[in-house]
Amino acid sequence: MKFAMNLEIFSITRAELRGAVEGLPLAWDAGYRHVRLEIDSVCALQLLRSTDSNKHRHAAILDRVF
Repeated sequence: MKFAMNLEIFSITRAELRGAVEGLPLAWDAGYRHVRLEIDSVCALQLLRSTDSNKHRHAAILDRVF
């Protein structure tokens, strides 16, 4: 018997973006105003730098970063 599994939830890019979404507000709330965000996913970095990422499958997460 085979089971289907959606691996989208395990996406490295999604994990990196969620780290930014959840980590940056924590730093801000703790009083940090100068934060260096380190990301080791090239795809996530490109998405964060992109001005036209609203059509990407992670657009909802990206909207929460900005």
